[in-house]
Amino acid sequence: MIINVGLGTFGGALRLGDLLGVANVLCHFRTTENNDQIKFYLQPNAVSNTAYVQEFYQWLLANTDFYSTVPGEIDLPWQRVNIWDYRDISGDLVKIENKNNKTDKIVVAPLFDAAYNTYRNWTSDVFDRIIDWANKNYSDHDLVILAHQPRQVPKWRTVTKLTDGLLEIMTARIYVGGDTGLSHFAGCLTPGPDPEYYYSSRSLIHATPLHWPVSKRGQMHTYWRDFENTKW
Repeated sequence: MIINVGLGTFGGALRLGDLLGVANVLCHFRTTENNDQIKFYLQPNAVSNTAYVQEFYQWLLANTDFYSTVPGEIDLPWQRVNIWDYRDISGDLVKIENKNNKTDKIVVAPLFDAAYNTYRNWTSDVFDRIIDWANKNYSDHDLVILAHQPRQVPKWRTVTKLTDGLLEIMTARIYVGGDTGLSHFAGCLTPGPDPEYYYSSRSLIHATPLHWPVSKRGQMHTYWRDFENTKW
């Protein structure tokens, strides 16, 4: 059974993390209907046309069975369903099988330039503390930064291509990330790396990484940012 999902079903156009959130909704459908053959077809305008989102969508089509490349005959009539609030109904069900072997590697996926929900952005101090922690405790590991643009950090290499970054996460022993789709990806991997999450104290509780709220796989660290022009 293929169910068509259009723009507006889950709010606006789906971004990277949203694609996993919608897959989680699909897994709830499969569970309640006892039918693992159900898939979603995402109409073209339902997915953000940002290059890295489209790249991730193509990766999901090639490596998972959540989404169909052809439309079905049933349209999902829902409108404005918040994917992350829906987790209170479904729980966290979506998983991505990981057949890759882990290596002694730490992958850090920083977030500095979020254009929306900017409370998610790391401060430079947060990033520096993570780098110092890794250098001190895991100097014998392969040290990897995932970023849109190369970052010059001694002893670290930068990976800028999304699909290469996904493989780095799948083969890492430790993943460190913020409030991004990549953290949801790391949380869905079965088995996955040991995650260390860095979220600001204003992050939305329902946006915490998939499989973290209940299973508590990994550590959640929060950090303070000045959102009020505070005077001490």
